[in-house]
Amino acid sequence: VNFVGTMFIISRITLGLGASLLVFIFGLMVLSQILTKRAAQMENLVDQKEEDIQGLAFESINNIRTVKALALSETLLTRLNREFADMLVKIRERIRRYQTRQNVLGLWGNGFRMVSMLIIAFGVYHGHYTLGFLVLFLQYFNRLWESVSELSELAPDVISAKYAVARMENILREPIRIDDEHGKHAFPPDWQTMTVDHLSFSYGQT
Repeated sequence: VNFVGTMFIISRITLGLGASLLVFIFGLMVLSQILTKRAAQMENLVDQKEEDIQGLAFESINNIRTVKALALSETLLTRLNREFADMLVKIRERIRRYQTRQNVLGLWGNGFRMVSMLIIAFGVYHGHYTLGFLVLFLQYFNRLWESVSELSELAPDVISAKYAVARMENILREPIRIDDEHGKHAFPPDWQTMTVDHLSFSYGQT
């Protein structure tokens, strides 16, 4: 409603400003798409790094006896610290990209508003517009900018969801790598006995 109503009212008064609003909307959406995609790519890298850290921590705790028996504590802690440091770098970059997006979009909107105000003020000075038109334009422009901004804010969630679905598909398509067929022999279907040679084990020894 804000899109159509604002465009119709402004275009009825001055076709030039109405066309410039279309340019504003198109430019804002293009900038939002480009900058959001860059920020979402970094967010996807952060999510992957978090999954790697959580997986490493889970496997370390789940196999704590093996970790202690093989003296892997220092190695795993060193790797976890390295992964944490890398994740922090990516988190800072993600924050920077989202802040850049907000600043660029704000600069685009405020710049367009200032230029439009100067054009209308110039028209008021020469008698082409009334002062009330300047107030009316600002009110409608603020509503239009708010609506477009709310629409552009949905883009990060949509792109993040796409990356999440893509990661899930990649995990589901990942082949089983521990099932090695090399050196295996088919088990005879008519077997009766099984002989195991050279097998030794013990319990309760340290």
